[in-house]
Amino acid sequence: MEPLTVGLIAIGLLLTMIFIGFHVFVAMGLVGLLGFYFITGNWPGAGALAASTAYSVGATYEFSVIPLFILLGMVIYESGMGTSIYDAMYRWVGRLPAGLAVATTFAVAFFSAVSGSSLACAVTFSKLAIPEMVNRGYHKGIACGLIAGAATQDSLIPPSALLVIYAILTEQSIGKCLMAGMLPGILSCLLYVVAEVILAKIKPEWMPKGPSFTTKEKLESLKGAWQIPVLAILILGAIYAGICTPTEAAAVGTFMAMVIGMSAVGISRLKLPQSLRNTGMTSAFLYAVLIGAFIFGSFMAVSQIPAEMSHIIGASGLSREMVLFIIIVIYTVLGCFMSATAMIVVTMPIFFPIIMSLGYDPIWFGIVVVKMAGIGMMHPPVGLCVYAVKATVGDLVTLGDVFKGGLIFLVMDYISLFIIIYFPWISLYLPNMMIK
Repeated sequence: MEPLTVGLIAIGLLLTMIFIGFHVFVAMGLVGLLGFYFITGNWPGAGALAASTAYSVGATYEFSVIPLFILLGMVIYESGMGTSIYDAMYRWVGRLPAGLAVATTFAVAFFSAVSGSSLACAVTFSKLAIPEMVNRGYHKGIACGLIAGAATQDSLIPPSALLVIYAILTEQSIGKCLMAGMLPGILSCLLYVVAEVILAKIKPEWMPKGPSFTTKEKLESLKGAWQIPVLAILILGAIYAGICTPTEAAAVGTFMAMVIGMSAVGISRLKLPQSLRNTGMTSAFLYAVLIGAFIFGSFMAVSQIPAEMSHIIGASGLSREMVLFIIIVIYTVLGCFMSATAMIVVTMPIFFPIIMSLGYDPIWFGIVVVKMAGIGMMHPPVGLCVYAVKATVGDLVTLGDVFKGGLIFLVMDYISLFIIIYFPWISLYLPNMMIK
């Protein structure tokens, strides 16, 4: 059997396995090893590939940024720092049209700047913001849809675990990929605010104004809201200025978050053992995914599918813009039944060589991919952030109501995606300005 034929059969088998419920790392690792064996006829070589890949992923220093950023987000979550930033934003802008929604959006953005998990954002602010919005008369579906959508900003705003995974898989600078997500993340945040204000003007009963606060009350709220901005400036500033590598910045930021958290709530309420346990479980899963992805990537290389697809696209006469559009359509379909991490690790061995052959910037393409992965977390029927919100609020709303409430924010996500595509400098400005 020709290597190309084996590769095409393997891709179909991989998607089928994921669709019927296999864990993505099991599907990728198994398909990659079997495909490698069928092409090379060397079973000991396939076993050596699995062993060497597992060792290299576990022993690579740069990959340690993943558990550090996850631990940082867990410490922030357990210490309750998200409560302080939300309270401050609520007091400052809650009185404006859609003020409580705007406050929630900005609070999520600040939280995203020190958290690498969209699901952590979704759970945290489902507990903090949704009860407050519902008590103030907000439409329940809109309130839940807002949280689900705003939480996906975490996929872009550094430190983003998805951007780190993309950088690792494509051998790009982790620091540049992280900084590239900052302005697109802010853009997404601002477009959410635009949607909220428009909704408040059209349907004021869906988003009533909040109470007024005195200047003294507003200033008092800032006393407990300094931790997250300081941590964000510390981490992102160190990476941007070239003072620290992303791994070093993550380590320093995590240590500072522990110190701040213990001083704020005490060591017992910080729940550090629980944070470490959750970090270990999440990191183990992501490391397994990376091992499976690298095995599958090695198989893709010997199958010659990326090279053959690049040749076919070059001979087809399709413009590179049309190729990019096709890739976006594929990501939209994949987002309906695959997780964000699975989308990235499955497609990079196939799409990345094609994108490079077309002359696109790899950092910019990473932002496009991660933005599509974030959109996938809002898309039915999977929509992991939607499910996280629904699981947190219980019987307050139906799952369908959350999807409907998030529809306008999903539209704004697609608008921000096309802005990012047509104005690449938004993604590349900060990386190009970095010292190293």
